[in-house]
Amino acid sequence: MSLFDLAWLIPLLPLLASLGIVLGAHRSTRRSRTLALGSAALILGGTLVLVGAAAGRPAGAEAIPSGRLFWLAVGSEFLPLGLYLDPLALLLLLGLVPPAFLILSYGAGSLDDDAPSAPRFFAGASLLLAAVLGLILFDNLLALFLCWELVGLSTSLLLGRRGGAWAFLLPRLTDLLLFLGLALLYARTGTLHYDQLFAEPILAELATGGFLGAPLTPATLITLLLCAGAVGRCAQFPLHLWLAASAEAPAPHAALVHSLTLSTGGYLLLRLSPLLAVAAPFLFDALWIIGLFTALFAALVALAQRDLRQVLAYATVAQLGLVFVALGWGGEVVALFYLLLHASFKALLLLSTGALLDGAEGDAAGDLFALGGWAWRLPRTAVTFVIGALALATFPLFAVGFWFDVGLRPLGDIALWAGVLAVALVTLFTARLLCLLFLGGGRAPAPRQEGVSAPTLPLMALAFFGLLLGGAGVLLSLPGTEEAPLGWLGAFVAGEGGVATGGQTPLLFAGAVAVGLLLGWLIYGRKPLGAGAEDPLAARLVRPYGVVQRGFYLDALYAQGATGAGRALARFAVGVEARLLRVAEHVPAVLALGVSAGAARFETRRVEGALCLVARTTRWLSSLVEGMERALAVAAGWVGAGMRALGGGVEAFERRVVSVPAKGVEAQLPVLEQRLRSSSGDAVQDHLWWALLALAALLAVFLLL
Repeated sequence: MSLFDLAWLIPLLPLLASLGIVLGAHRSTRRSRTLALGSAALILGGTLVLVGAAAGRPAGAEAIPSGRLFWLAVGSEFLPLGLYLDPLALLLLLGLVPPAFLILSYGAGSLDDDAPSAPRFFAGASLLLAAVLGLILFDNLLALFLCWELVGLSTSLLLGRRGGAWAFLLPRLTDLLLFLGLALLYARTGTLHYDQLFAEPILAELATGGFLGAPLTPATLITLLLCAGAVGRCAQFPLHLWLAASAEAPAPHAALVHSLTLSTGGYLLLRLSPLLAVAAPFLFDALWIIGLFTALFAALVALAQRDLRQVLAYATVAQLGLVFVALGWGGEVVALFYLLLHASFKALLLLSTGALLDGAEGDAAGDLFALGGWAWRLPRTAVTFVIGALALATFPLFAVGFWFDVGLRPLGDIALWAGVLAVALVTLFTARLLCLLFLGGGRAPAPRQEGVSAPTLPLMALAFFGLLLGGAGVLLSLPGTEEAPLGWLGAFVAGEGGVATGGQTPLLFAGAVAVGLLLGWLIYGRKPLGAGAEDPLAARLVRPYGVVQRGFYLDALYAQGATGAGRALARFAVGVEARLLRVAEHVPAVLALGVSAGAARFETRRVEGALCLVARTTRWLSSLVEGMERALAVAAGWVGAGMRALGGGVEAFERRVVSVPAKGVEAQLPVLEQRLRSSSGDAVQDHLWWALLALAALLAVFLLL
């Protein structure tokens, strides 16, 4: 077993921690905190060891192989699951795991032990971390999709009721398109594994011919569906509402969502870059158009917001729009570092906001025009917030920005100047944020003591890590670095994405950053606003400012649409219920009538048949009786004749056989009586024996005749 085989523990440990918290440790905040922080610390150490071991590999080496296991059966086949450890995955690990650990550390220090929501936070954070790490490390798109959905679920659990509902519902619309794209890709290629999918023969097959009757190549249609999933996850226009609603969540919850959840959409686009390369060129144009419009829209809305958390939410939308712009313009390295720095510095801004608002009370809770003058009272929090804000504005030396012409495709004048305007607006609302928050007299009371209710050590560590990562990106983007012995990861950054080429493009974007900061200071910083002051832009642009402040009424439109859809669904349900009730009321009567009619018909037919049968049986029985009567009459006649004949025969027998011997015997009786009288006793006895013998002879003769 090699060191890289232990990378399986990186997504497994937080998953086990989350299960442990849910199954038993949630009864104790201390145990939940220990499991979550312990697993995150182990992951952080493993990530640093893994990246350090991989950095020494030679430039241009293939992805690090890892052991595979069979995890899903499809018919008679078993799909293998492995890890895909390439420079992109390792750089994402390096950029996301340290901020996640520091956010958990901040949450562990800021949440009370008796807070009922603390175990739920640690369980949801561990689940989100496990899903994001699995999404990055697994070697096929099917496992990516399963982790993708798990990321959405854990995000909605972290955000709570309102923000969680929008975070769960809106991205599901584009997730359906993502799933359809995966199904079409598997139907076309028979695989979803990266090493097979990004091979030259399969890419060449996907780049040629039409698909499903559409005048598009398979690569174009499939990549278009897959990119739709990234649009929903990155909260691009018009699906940005769920991210704006997430601003209401507590600082650690929102920081995890902004740094981890939103990075997965950018990772999907970076992972699909081989497919994008063989797809139609208009996909690149679609990416930068969507991203540029989203960045302009979000920057304008953020420029008119009063709530600090809403400003940061729309700032995230604008920053992710710039990631889409960078990808559409061909600057993969710019997009990658924008993504990594966004994870660190946006977490830094949100946690610093939590520290600032922890001391605000009443109307000052989140209102930029009620806060101010806290820089001297909260020096450490103020410094970390300023660092994060300057990185948000792509200030040189804080972040890799568009002032480096890194791998950009040839652009038209409209696209270039629109990008410059977007960067200038992002920098302008950043300057407005800094001026309103830290300059001027104290418009609200500051916290009593810095670092007690919101620990500042994780904030300083996040600021240091972000600066270190941004500086490394700047150094790797300088000319000549592609020739230096940078190793595997450095060569990927310097070689695959291109390096600075000079020209007017970097100067334009650097000028946009400078102009945005200068305008922000002139409007909001040169004359700091006092308590109860109005926004200078609102005073000059009353109607446009109100429209922009309300998000161009898109929030209300979404709410009205959701309400209208809910009412329409309710009316439909009521109508269906009424119809069902009416049907339910009439069905028994109809069934009774039907049964009655059927029974009547059946009874009528049965009675008629029975009567016919009885009539036929009666006629048959009567004819049978008549026949029997006639037969009995004939038999009676025969018996009468026989009896008469038998009577005549008996009479003749009596005359002929019985009467004549009887008369003879009667005539001999007197003679016999005289002899007996005259005889002696012995002679009488002898004569009796002879008489008996004679009588017996007569009986025998009678019987024989």
